[in-house]
Amino acid sequence: MGAVYYADMMEMLPLCDFVMVVCPLTAETKNLFSKPQFNAMKNTAHFINIARGEIFLGISVYFPFQCRKRLKLIWADNYKADVHL
Repeated sequence: MGAVYYADMMEMLPLCDFVMVVCPLTAETKNLFSKPQFNAMKNTAHFINIARGEIFLGISVYFPFQCRKRLKLIWADNYKADVHL
């Protein structure tokens, strides 16, 4: 089984059974995930977020339900502010 590289996340999301967000907050990842990304996902996808910071653009945990997605959600440690040591 070979790996396939997708340069565009929007091409990949409709194919995924699991989407796991694991990234630090940077200029490139701020607001990385918003309504278009959820809408692109399969209705049956599992969504796991363990990213910290403002990776999500104004999305509450209720958004996937509001757009009638049947996503299985797991949100963990998605505090709005990153911890800097």
